[in-house]
Amino acid sequence: PLVHPHIVEMIGEAKDLGVKTELITNGLLLNPEVAEGLVLAGLDTLVVSVDGTTPETHEAIRPGANLSKVRENMNRLRAISRKHFSQTPKIGIEYVLTRRNISELSGLRQLAYSMGASFIILTNILPYTEEFKDEILYWSSTRSSYSFLASQWIPEIVLPRIDAKLEYLTALSGVLKHGGGIDLLPRRLVRSYDRCPFIWDGTTAVGWNGETSPCIALMHSCTCYVMGR
Repeated sequence: PLVHPHIVEMIGEAKDLGVKTELITNGLLLNPEVAEGLVLAGLDTLVVSVDGTTPETHEAIRPGANLSKVRENMNRLRAISRKHFSQTPKIGIEYVLTRRNISELSGLRQLAYSMGASFIILTNILPYTEEFKDEILYWSSTRSSYSFLASQWIPEIVLPRIDAKLEYLTALSGVLKHGGGIDLLPRRLVRSYDRCPFIWDGTTAVGWNGETSPCIALMHSCTCYVMGR
């Protein structure tokens, strides 16, 4: 989005309509002028795409990326927000899970803290190139032949929504460490998982040329590799 010469004006016009605005970026072009413009335009949320918590992994997955530069740009954005006494934009990190970067998840929270991110989004990869077709982490979970048969030795474990307090999580770990199938109670009660979240939330994605779409994925025509094909 930051390649567009009028992105700041576009954000400002959208805010004039009274809608919530969100921008997803790799963070490389967030120079001082653009950062100040976005803050003054009232951008609500800025999500940074990060694919590794070390420079080596992040830059191997994203050729031309520079994790140190991204952190520097995000810290400057926060400083500009403080200068204007603004609570926005809220900063988030989106981390696309692959076989080569899942081992670095342990450092993601510290990276988010260093960037001032208040939320982290973990997503699965949808490979657009043959290079990444074997990087997916959902081979078993998407195969129709895969099923879980609960038994007295390996029970199905249904988890409710609970507070993330240490004593609760410690108690839960005693149940989960012996294995079993895990299900979330809300999935059984609410079928919102069967709905497209973009359309359900009334989202509009705006492309560089002004064209709109109900979601980002439908804006592009491209080849995808699904289960290696």
